Amino acid sequence: MSRVRIVFSNSAGAGKSLHIQNLKSEMLKQSIVNKQESEQAVVTVAIHGKEVSEDYLTEQLLSKGIVKHGVIIHLDIASTIHIGIETLLFKFLILGGVCKNTGELWFCRQNDYLIIEITLPSSQSTLIPFTNFFPKIQCFQPSEVLEITENIHRQTIDLQAFRKEHLQRVNSYLMRYETGDDLDKFVFQPLQSRQIDDLEDLRRLLGRCEIVDPSWAELQNFAQFLNKQLSDCDKSYYCRSGLMGEEWKGFKSFVVKFMLYMSKNFATSSLCQYSEQENTDLTNFSILEERRWEKNSHPYIFFNPDGHTMTFLGFHISEEGNLIDPDNPHIIIKNGIMHPELFQILALNKVFFQQNYQQLNKLEKISKISAVINMELLEDPDPGYVLTLDNTKKILAILMRFRCNIPVV
Repeated sequence: MSRVRIVFSNSAGAGKSLHIQNLKSEMLKQSIVNKQESEQAVVTVAIHGKEVSEDYLTEQLLSKGIVKHGVIIHLDIASTIHIGIETLLFKFLILGGVCKNTGELWFCRQNDYLIIEITLPSSQSTLIPFTNFFPKIQCFQPSEVLEITENIHRQTIDLQAFRKEHLQRVNSYLMRYETGDDLDKFVFQPLQSRQIDDLEDLRRLLGRCEIVDPSWAELQNFAQFLNKQLSDCDKSYYCRSGLMGEEWKGFKSFVVKFMLYMSKNFATSSLCQYSEQENTDLTNFSILEERRWEKNSHPYIFFNPDGHTMTFLGFHISEEGNLIDPDNPHIIIKNGIMHPELFQILALNKVFFQQNYQQLNKLEKISKISAVINMELLEDPDPGYVLTLDNTKKILAILMRFRCNIPVV
């Protein structure tokens, strides 16, 4: 049995790292490596830059020490590297060793397991022909997986991923939202809410994410943000129909619709790569005009950590129940996000959705930030800083990305 696995994709964010993580876990379970030395049994070396440094790789491997039993050696080769890949892999996989200029040598043992993680754009996929002698695993983007699975009727999705609680919660809500169920009365219960259909779940996520051909990373960002908001929604006093009564009927449905819109923004990257050859030179990236911060509305609802209050920022709701831009009432962001009757009931309870945010003074903006971060600030911590409404939104957006484990770029 070959002790080499090459895990590759034609673009970044295709799920290679997740597959390798599962592969490592499976190897440890099957005792391919010694369980007592499991912490030392997995060695990961990330190789970055534009050119492979054999000295760096050799030094990293030698620094890991010698484990009596075999180890899993994972080389994570960045997509930015274009010089020296073929030579490195030939030495590593065929000759079984690498060395430094000083003569220090690292060599692979018979019981070591080698995993190569690499991104190869389609135009470069045939540049390393000898790798065809080894088992290769290609990872695809979500839309490609869906197409392949539907066409050849075989399992290509990791079902375990869809059993994770955050994806269960998101898909449970999305399914009920699409079928028109009463969301006010629904509270998510792990592994009890529904039967898992991985293909249908993937199709549903792709449809609601609304990013053209999203990567697994973008789909994950969408799901993680939506899951955090829905989890807070389930815990919120205001979203429990049994506590709030019939007068607030439809409020949780409004919140879920709002969170869906917010999640799309948090899943979407502003950078668009227009060169097929990936590298770190920012000249190969452009900022999509329609994704520029200043070109878009940023309506936010946050469930505050105290569990009893909510923070609204950056949006108005008309008496007809439409979500509109507070700076331009003629721009409708989303039609029918709230029932007009609910709007009137909330207004009677002094919950207003037509606040003039531009007139907020600095302490009022600080108060909104304080409520979201659960920190009481009674005075201005930095009188010299000009806190604009735009900066307030950006601060809260960054905070939410950290809370949801979404990259902040």
